[in-house]
Amino acid sequence: MSNKIKSSKKQRFVKQDKEDNRKFLTILAIATVLLMVLMYLIFVG
Repeated sequence: MSNKIKSSKKQRFVKQDKEDNRKFLTILAIATVLLMVLMYLIFVG
C-alpha cells in the first residue's frame, strides 16, 4: 500500500519536472532570440 502511494507521488513529480523543463526551454529560447536581435541591432545600428 505504501509503495503504491510512493510511486504515484513520484509520477506526479516527474510530470511536474517535464512541465518545468518545457517552461525553462521556452524561456531559454525566447532569451536567446532576444539576445540575437539585440546583438544584431548593436552591430547594424
